[in-house]
Amino acid sequence: MTAARRRGAWSTDTPAKHFCRGGNTVRVCHGVPPLLVAFSSSDEVSAAATSDEAGDSTVELTVGDQTVALSRSAAVELRAAVGDALEQRQAFARTAGVHRPNGEYVVQRCAADSTGNAVVFDSFASLRTVFEALPERFGSDDVDCTTGSRRYMVVWHFAEHPAFPCTLAARRPLTVEKAP
Repeated sequence: MTAARRRGAWSTDTPAKHFCRGGNTVRVCHGVPPLLVAFSSSDEVSAAATSDEAGDSTVELTVGDQTVALSRSAAVELRAAVGDALEQRQAFARTAGVHRPNGEYVVQRCAADSTGNAVVFDSFASLRTVFEALPERFGSDDVDCTTGSRRYMVVWHFAEHPAFPCTLAARRPLTVEKAP
């Protein structure tokens, strides 16, 4: 990395780019790696703001043993990109799953935005615990983490989401079978 890039001067040289990855749009801010934190082998992350004699401020981001200096505008874009990555929405045919920045996981209907069409779990792991507690063949009556039509939504989410090893066994009544 050149000295100009470390000082953040490269932020105006490289335009922001967009590309798709697994159905999600990832924005690369001025050449900053989009998954800088995700690929770190260390849990240590720190940032510090500095200013030079001209009053231009930069933000130094340290992840593990790597330090990158960003202009203030590039750091703001990176913060927005990280926030977007933390609040990731994965849509399926009937349901969608949303990872919120606070760690919660929301199962919701794809075409609806109201709270009555969503079930909030403490985390994705708590949804997995619900799945593991269900019998080998289950329907909406077996899901006791919510009430009413949201039970059907959770069963559909289990059938659609690739993290849950199960398949749709019947549509009427809605029944899902866990994979052996």
